[in-house]
Amino acid sequence: MDIELPEVARLRQILDQARWLDDVQELLKDPEQLTIPLLKQSLENGVAIVPHPAVEKVIAEIQQMLTVCESIEKRAEELLQKKPKIDEVERFLSDTEEVKIQLPKRDALRLARQRALEWTENAIKSKDVPYFEEAETLLNQGLLIPIQLKYLSELEVTVQSARDWIDKATRLFLGKMPNGRLMEALCPRLDLSSQEKRAKKRKEGTRTKDDEKFADFEKRYVDMRHQPDWITLFTTAAVQELSAMSDLRMRNLDKLDEVGGEEEEVRFCYCQRAAVGVMLQCELCRDLFHLGCASLPKTLNAKSSFSAIWNAYQDQRFFCSNCQRTKRPKLDRIYDLLVQLQHRVMIRIPEGDALQSLTERAINWQDRVKRLLESGEMSDVYRQWSAANFAKQQMAAREKTEKMIHAEIQKAEHNPKLKRELETIHQHMTTSNGGYHHDGEMDSDDPVKVEPKPLGIDHAYSSGALSVRKHPRKSPLVPRVLEPCTRR
Repeated sequence: MDIELPEVARLRQILDQARWLDDVQELLKDPEQLTIPLLKQSLENGVAIVPHPAVEKVIAEIQQMLTVCESIEKRAEELLQKKPKIDEVERFLSDTEEVKIQLPKRDALRLARQRALEWTENAIKSKDVPYFEEAETLLNQGLLIPIQLKYLSELEVTVQSARDWIDKATRLFLGKMPNGRLMEALCPRLDLSSQEKRAKKRKEGTRTKDDEKFADFEKRYVDMRHQPDWITLFTTAAVQELSAMSDLRMRNLDKLDEVGGEEEEVRFCYCQRAAVGVMLQCELCRDLFHLGCASLPKTLNAKSSFSAIWNAYQDQRFFCSNCQRTKRPKLDRIYDLLVQLQHRVMIRIPEGDALQSLTERAINWQDRVKRLLESGEMSDVYRQWSAANFAKQQMAAREKTEKMIHAEIQKAEHNPKLKRELETIHQHMTTSNGGYHHDGEMDSDDPVKVEPKPLGIDHAYSSGALSVRKHPRKSPLVPRVLEPCTRR
C-alpha cells in the first residue's frame, strides 16, 4: 500500500525490540556456548534499538555479566603470570564455577591445573624407576606448566646433577676431540671402519653403517636396562669388539709382509697410499700412518727430524684416530666419577652404565695381568724390566740436570758480574782444598781417592739436593755409626 500509516513506525520499533529479546533469550539458554564477544555484540545491538523497560533490564543484566567475566579473566591472567600454587588455583576455580560462560584465561588455568595433577602423578611413579631420559622429559614438561609443582625443584636439581656429571665425564674422556659422542666412546666399538669416513658422512647428513649399528645397540640397551642382566649386553659387545680387532691386526700385519713383493702396491694410512718416508705404527690396530696424516703432539710436525720423532715416542705410544676414541684417562680419575655417580646422581644414566661396564673390563684385565706377572718366569722378567726402567729414569734425570747446569754456566760466562763470582768461587775451592792445585789437577802423592756417587742417591730433584743451608755448619762432620735396630 502506498498509504503511510502513523502506527507502522511504532510497530517496527516494537518488532525490533521483540526480536532482540528473543535473540538474547535464545543466546542465554546455553551459557556454556556463550562467549564475551557474543555478549558484547548483543549489548551493542540492544543499545541501537529504541529503549524499552524490558530491553533496558536485559541490557543491564548483560552489562553485569560482562563486568563479572572481565573480572574473572583479569584474575585468571594474574594467576597465570605469577605461577601460583595449585591450592590457590583450586580455590579460584571453585569460586568461579557458577559462571558457565566460556572464558579463555580461566579455561587455560583449568587446563594447567589438570596438567599439573597429571604431572605430579607421573613424577611420583617415576621415583620407582628413575632414568635420565624420562626425568629430563618430565622436567621439560613441568617447566611449561604455569603452576608451582611440588616435585619440580627436586627433579630440576636431580637432572642438573646428571647433566653436570655427563659434562665432566665428556671433558675427561673426550676433551676437545672432534665428532666425539660420550656414549659411543664408552661402549665397545661396533664397527672398525675408518672414523674419517664416518665423520665425513655425518657432516654430509647421511647415516653410516656404524650409526645404524649403534642405534640398534642403544635400542637393545633401553629394552634390557630394566633387567638385572643388562650388563651382558656390554659384555657380549666387548667380546665381538676383541675378535674384530684381532682380525684387523692380523690383516694389517700381513700387509707389512707384502711390502716389496711383486703384487700390487700395498696401501696404508687414512689416505690409502703406499708407505713413504717415516711411518708411525698404531699400537692397537698395527696399521702404518704418514707423518702428514697422523695427529702428532704439539711439539712435532710433519717436518720434524726422525730423531725428534723417535725421542717423542719413546715414552708415549701412538694411536691412530680410529683407535684413539678417548683421551684414555687414568683409572683413579674414573673411580672419582663412579663415586660421584653413586652418591650425587640419583637417577640412572646410560653413560654411567657404560662407564661401569668399561671399568669392570679394565679391572678384570688388570687382575689377569697381575696374576700373569706374579707367576714364575714373568715375575723375574718384570723385576728386571722394573730395575732397567728405574735406572733409565735416573739417568734421564741426571742428564736433564747436567743440561740445566751447563746452560746456566753458559749464561754466566756472558755476564761479567756472574763470571767474576764464578772465578772467586773456583779460587776459593782450589785454595781451601790442599789436595788440588789451581789448575784443578790432583796431586799424584795424595792418597785421597774420589769415589763416584752411586746413581740415584742424590740428583737435582732429590730432597737432599734441594735443601740449602743458610749458615755454615759450626760443628765438624763426624761419621755416624748406626746401631742395629732390635724388634720389640
